[in-house]
Amino acid sequence: LDLAEVGPLHFARPEGERFRAIDLARAALAQGGSAPAILSVADEEAVAAFLTRRIPFSAILPVVEETMSRVPTAPIDRPSDLAEAEREARTAAQARIARIGGNASPTPRRHAGVRVPMYQEERF
Repeated sequence: LDLAEVGPLHFARPEGERFRAIDLARAALAQGGSAPAILSVADEEAVAAFLTRRIPFSAILPVVEETMSRVPTAPIDRPSDLAEAEREARTAAQARIARIGGNASPTPRRHAGVRVPMYQEERF
């Protein structure tokens, strides 16, 4: 990709209602403490569940939102605080995934070779 050949690029501010995940990430950053870690783990679990066909694409954001609302945030003073927040977030996200699509087994850390399934838009 040669950006000089592309020509001028124009960017617009993303619409909050249309791109809710951006607002959710900004809120987690503003809240601080364990909130960004909770968001990251919930997203990791939801995307892995999508890639392994346990939930549709449209369920990723609801999994993240519910995990963020259910797992209390706390200050991160020690590595063990972060590990505890991640454990709680993973458990909550997996429980939500199980209610949506069944199997909530721990997700593999790598998804190489997983073919991304195509789902029709579903609302949750």
